[in-house]
Amino acid sequence: MLLFFVALGLTLIFGIVGIINLAHGSFFMMGAYLSFFFYEYTQNIFFTIIISLITFLLIGIFLEKFIFRKLQNYSHLNQVLFTFGLILIFDQTRSLLFGNDVFSFDLPKCLSGSINLWTYIEYPIYRIILTTISVFLLLLIYFFLKRTKYGLMLRASSDDIQSAKIIGIDTKKLFKFIFIFGFIMTATVGMLSAPITSIYPNMDSSILLNSFIVVIVGGIGSILGVFVASMIFGIIDNFSKIIEFSFFGYEILPAFSSILIYFVMLTVLIFRPNGIFNKQ
Repeated sequence: MLLFFVALGLTLIFGIVGIINLAHGSFFMMGAYLSFFFYEYTQNIFFTIIISLITFLLIGIFLEKFIFRKLQNYSHLNQVLFTFGLILIFDQTRSLLFGNDVFSFDLPKCLSGSINLWTYIEYPIYRIILTTISVFLLLLIYFFLKRTKYGLMLRASSDDIQSAKIIGIDTKKLFKFIFIFGFIMTATVGMLSAPITSIYPNMDSSILLNSFIVVIVGGIGSILGVFVASMIFGIIDNFSKIIEFSFFGYEILPAFSSILIYFVMLTVLIFRPNGIFNKQ
């Protein structure tokens, strides 16, 4: 579910705004490090969430106004080069401010326990809360897309940006909203994931790669495709590490679990080059 929200921001910015943003993973890393800093300073999880969300909003507005708004007029090659430069800038800034150590995000006692789901299964409370929040946000996004004016305009722009402009949709305001929304969502996922994954240098690289895989498999610009691909990715990535399977005496799983998802991506690209939901 968390991967879905990161990939959703990527596919919206790429599929609708038209910007190839290689720095998208840096947004995730930024959310993790900033929330860790605020938590160390306040020692209160609720203040940390509020301060972090306000900070994410301000940073998102700044990046959209002074950097990414101008990138819309660049070619895709220039966008790739420019956002790659942003990765280096963000990474060096992170190194100067926080160093290269690995940090752990200690949750308060009320969130760090576990509950019994079945006789032999204990599940962390924090993960249950994350799942609940994710489902709630998913329902909100669904309601926004299906029941609101801006959601209708977003869907229309996703299907055909030129026709959306012709019928009078203010795509500039829509693009601004999409980018800021995508940034806040990605940084928030970084904040929520920090207690699970820990906080470490280059954490942006892995989430960026996984997000691109999800977008490619699901289909660029397809929100439903991103959701389905995220579920496929999560199930394959997790269960392939614990299920034992051998072929002619050779252990297939979990020895090759780390590359199994790439075979899935290649299979999709061969038979459905535009993704499962065939979004242009």
